[in-house]
Amino acid sequence: MVTHTPLSEGFISLIILPIAGNAAEHITAMTVARKNKMDLTLGVSVGSSVQIPFFVTPMVVFIGWGMERDMTSLF
Repeated sequence: MVTHTPLSEGFISLIILPIAGNAAEHITAMTVARKNKMDLTLGVSVGSSVQIPFFVTPMVVFIGWGMERDMTSLF
């Protein structure tokens, strides 16, 4: 995708990948918010946002290292 679009590797791995990966959680949060269940909405939203820094970003760094790409977790 990096070679075919003007998007940088960092933008794709830190912005696009988490949004696409958590699309189901975003839809669930919007659906329960419409039903006025704010406690469940906040639980899904907070859980989704915590999942990114603690799981997805380190996983992408380790995959990059496995592919012999120079990646760090310094932002």
